[in-house]
Amino acid sequence: MSTRRQAFALVATAAAWPGAWAQQPAGKVWRIGILTTNSVAFMADRVEALRVAMRERGYVEGRNLVLDFRTTDGRDDLLAEVGADIVRQNPDVIVSHGLVPRILKKLTTTIPVVITDTVDPVGQGLAVSLARPGGNFTGQVFFGEQIAAKRVELLKQALPRLPHLGLLHVSTYRAELMAVRANELQLKATAFFVEPGEVQYAPVFAAMAKQQVTAMAYADHPTLSSASRAIAEQALKHRIAVAGGPLLAESGGFLGYGVRFPDLWASAALFVDKIFKGARPGDLPIEGPTRFHTVLNAKVARQLGVEVPRTFLANVDQVIE
Repeated sequence: MSTRRQAFALVATAAAWPGAWAQQPAGKVWRIGILTTNSVAFMADRVEALRVAMRERGYVEGRNLVLDFRTTDGRDDLLAEVGADIVRQNPDVIVSHGLVPRILKKLTTTIPVVITDTVDPVGQGLAVSLARPGGNFTGQVFFGEQIAAKRVELLKQALPRLPHLGLLHVSTYRAELMAVRANELQLKATAFFVEPGEVQYAPVFAAMAKQQVTAMAYADHPTLSSASRAIAEQALKHRIAVAGGPLLAESGGFLGYGVRFPDLWASAALFVDKIFKGARPGDLPIEGPTRFHTVLNAKVARQLGVEVPRTFLANVDQVIE
């Protein structure tokens, strides 16, 4: 199959999204393009959060709103082509996240783009500054490395005698601040890597166990975030206390810290609404997340034989029994 046919075959999977292509009534119908490399299933709660938040502001699919969802289903090499097609549709706004906006920057300077969770938009050239982006990008910055470093700190607090920490990275994205924080805390830390799109975690956890790693932290990356359950299962099997996002703890991991991504997508509706009402994206400051969640899975702690200090428990937002 040609690259073009592959791209549009993947785009066609979005047709199954409930309500995305409902009959458009007469009058102004706002169109939001959504571009991602993640699967429909992985993005379902995030897009639903956006849909609900837009409805709360009076934009309802089938009446005055269309959500045009496009995914390359993990194929980064198809992003430029699928992105070009969504730009040709000339939506009123494009909502995107992660590293995808870098592609959009090359494709349009006129269509407003709202980012939901993008690392360093200034460094990536998407904005002149966070306070005044100045171009066609606005939205929310994601402090992924700082969040990952905080997970290292929380593991040390929860496990004061932590002897050996593993730091799990995707080979294309190394979160250096985790190692910096581990060094500041005088922790022995060893880096481990998986490839983008990895689904088999038994080998890397076996390697950790061989090196007597007792706890592990990782940064938010689509490859790792989508494997929360697999990571939690392997960590428990090898008796490793793992720290990731809140979803990790809810999926059977030891500790979760960070943002809930559906909340970020719901917040994107604020920016979209302002743009629909005439605001220029370059005038809307790029904001950071304001709510962070700490989740401890007490059941897993007991299975690992870990007794978490009461001083740590006092600062946990949610304990899963």
